[in-house]
Amino acid sequence: MEGNYKVVTDDSNYNAEMTNAAGKLVVANFTSARCPPCQRIAPIFAAMAPKFPGAIFLSIDIANCPNAAQLNKITATPTFIFFRNKMILSLEFSAPVKVHSLRIHGPAERGPRTLRLFTNLPYGLDFDSAESNVAAQDLELSGKELKGELIKLKYMKFQSVNRLSIFIQDNQAGDEITQLNYIQVIGSPMTSTNMADFKRVAGKAGEGGH
Repeated sequence: MEGNYKVVTDDSNYNAEMTNAAGKLVVANFTSARCPPCQRIAPIFAAMAPKFPGAIFLSIDIANCPNAAQLNKITATPTFIFFRNKMILSLEFSAPVKVHSLRIHGPAERGPRTLRLFTNLPYGLDFDSAESNVAAQDLELSGKELKGELIKLKYMKFQSVNRLSIFIQDNQAGDEITQLNYIQVIGSPMTSTNMADFKRVAGKAGEGGH
């Protein structure tokens, strides 16, 4: 397991990890052993650690860390909190997809506000590039969109996506903690039509209708 991925054992361990982070970006996954969605996303969360070696990834079971859960106002799992406002999520697909919309859940004050979306970048996205480069789409989220309202994307910009990078630039309150409860990427796989797959039902090759 990567050195920047930690499973927090108790509240004192949580406090120590936050102190040791010393200004680095901390991505905290508040989870529960009794939560099926938490178990499904756990390996995906762990796999992000080697992609972002400058950040600290903490997996925090709320049963083991009740004080940390209360301090951060955790009411559901999984809940993801970014301690330092900015965050980049990179999603890679096994085959090209058409992405047409997003759904996002987050709290009214700590939820994301400004998002910048990038597609098919041939390199890893850093914070300087995320702020200065031209994005496929920029989003400004409001309270209703943080409650799961469908966020439609620009049709022509997301037609053949192999990698989707999402830069969370700030939050609704403009403070140091950004909280993301849930993000759903909605789309469909790219498909092509092979005319050889169609079977002739009448007539001969080359014949047209009259």
